[in-house]
Amino acid sequence: GLALSSQQYFGLGVLYCTFFLFYMFSLTNDKVKISSLFPFCLILLSSLTIARTVFIGVAISFLYLLLVLNKSITVKIITRLLVIGFISLLLLAYFYLYSDNVTIKNAINWAFEFFFNAVQGNGVNTASTIALSKMYFPLNEAQVLYGDGRYLEHDGSYYMHTDAGYMRMILSVGLGMIFWVLYDLLIIKVLYHSLHGYKYKGRFCLCLFLLLLILNVKGEVLGYNVGAHLLIFIYIVKEKVISIKKLRRIYAE
Repeated sequence: GLALSSQQYFGLGVLYCTFFLFYMFSLTNDKVKISSLFPFCLILLSSLTIARTVFIGVAISFLYLLLVLNKSITVKIITRLLVIGFISLLLLAYFYLYSDNVTIKNAINWAFEFFFNAVQGNGVNTASTIALSKMYFPLNEAQVLYGDGRYLEHDGSYYMHTDAGYMRMILSVGLGMIFWVLYDLLIIKVLYHSLHGYKYKGRFCLCLFLLLLILNVKGEVLGYNVGAHLLIFIYIVKEKVISIKKLRRIYAE
């Protein structure tokens, strides 16, 4: 691929998306300093060389910020993000136009392929989105209801040669895929109840669930992606530990 990593790692991209949303949630709850926005943007730029899926995480993170836009801290965050983002784009434009480094130019071409295609009149799409559209195809009623009970071909490749998340689930168990959705809803409910003293946790959990649903269009995420679920579990455990320590201090007094 054209990415610096030489492969477009979807799973790692999902982890970055989840991390970005958690980061914005922490910012709006004053759990991290607003001065950390600059290194955050550096991480964001580097992540674009790994997976363009990161753009989805950025979009959902901004949606979350818009949902709490009436708060002064959110206005500060958005203002600084716009300034840093503008400076970052200027730097990228400079490297793209004046750098002789082919690797950097190829990485920028790959990360912003949708933009270059749009400018050239080829539509807002990429080779990946075109390939993904072909991974979704008509199914008969039985397949939708019960699936084919198969996950892989005999040669170990994806069944019916599709790696699209919802297609793989439906072809495997049909409407039984609802259990994956309910599983993630349960996890997010546990996360919600573990966030004691946090503001906007309802809107955050809504955005997190929306993020997982959208990412699952590309590949298997719901109840499957290790990185995203590990980050959620770590957050739950961290908050549970903090709550236990607070209770111990209360009882000790």
